[in-house]
Amino acid sequence: MSRPTWAEIDLDAVANNINSVRGKVGDNTTIIAIVKANAYGHGIIEVSKRLIRENVDMLGVATVEDAVKLRKNNIDRPILLLACILPEQAGHILEYSITPTIAEPSIAEELSNLAEKSMSNVADKLNVHVKIDTGMGGFGIAHQNAVNTIAKINTLPRINIEGVFTHLTSSDGSNRHSVNEQIDLFTDIVAQLEAQNIKIPLKHTSNSSIALQKPKTFNTVRPGISIYGLYSSGKVPKSYNLRQVMSLKTRIVNIQQLEKGKTVSYGRTFKAKRDSLIATLPIGYSDGYRRELSNRGKVLINGKTAPIAGVIRMDFTYIDITDVPDAKIGDEAVIFGKQGDEFISIESIAETANTIPYEITCAIGSDVPRIYLEQNA
Repeated sequence: MSRPTWAEIDLDAVANNINSVRGKVGDNTTIIAIVKANAYGHGIIEVSKRLIRENVDMLGVATVEDAVKLRKNNIDRPILLLACILPEQAGHILEYSITPTIAEPSIAEELSNLAEKSMSNVADKLNVHVKIDTGMGGFGIAHQNAVNTIAKINTLPRINIEGVFTHLTSSDGSNRHSVNEQIDLFTDIVAQLEAQNIKIPLKHTSNSSIALQKPKTFNTVRPGISIYGLYSSGKVPKSYNLRQVMSLKTRIVNIQQLEKGKTVSYGRTFKAKRDSLIATLPIGYSDGYRRELSNRGKVLINGKTAPIAGVIRMDFTYIDITDVPDAKIGDEAVIFGKQGDEFISIESIAETANTIPYEITCAIGSDVPRIYLEQNA
């Protein structure tokens, strides 16, 4: 039995978007495609497979579990684990050929010792990327100590520093001075390392926003939100050929009359200003449809917009379809996406809910089926 609420994932749009990024950064730039958080809610396996068909160089995840899941689904492309690991996870790093991020020298030593015991070929080494903290905070090797610390890590017998990177705090364009300051710090560290003949192949600072705005920064980029056809903020120029990958849809399950002056949903926040038609949609905040959209959002019915009426419930949302008189039970309702000539963007949903596009797609519940659309399979 199929659920009357589903998300459609356009894998051809994924291909379009990653190739748009490649067109900006050039064919000689290494692309680490970020598929963490279940590919931002889109489905890590299916999205990763399409990205590999489009020849991305590496996949980026945030958990060991996601990396293992990719390996168990026969994905053999290099996988960069962007987060810290615990000592007890070191075995998985080696077993599943995961490239870890080193933000603490003791973890590098642990991995080198473990690799010494498990790698039979004396020439084999574990590829790692080292994260430098240039201002984000949280984790990473402090930039003041980075050169000396990386030099020590570089002496470990079973460790190969394949990459070095930093995380920009304002890469959406909200603080260009901060971006330039961090990039300058990172550039200086790289120069000092090379002066000591420590030449690290991959160097990266750029997420989607920087890759699209400042594409020639170093030789590696980490596109994330742009893969899914979205922009991190309104400050990023929308002059690129990106297509929204996810559409969220449901169906009308009930229609009822609501007399003028009567209310619907919790708290009686919606009072009909006229005799109205109210449709029930089987989607709510348990599916990731945010309560902040109560009485503020809109959906598409038969190519027309219909406002949300009242508070979004755990499993249901009510909409006012008085101006869509031909609507009937079973009709498709588009929460975001295209219907007819109308389109509701994820960015507009995020703006109405006072959040960011990342949170909108990541929040769509795992119980909502994903349907994958692909013409160029």
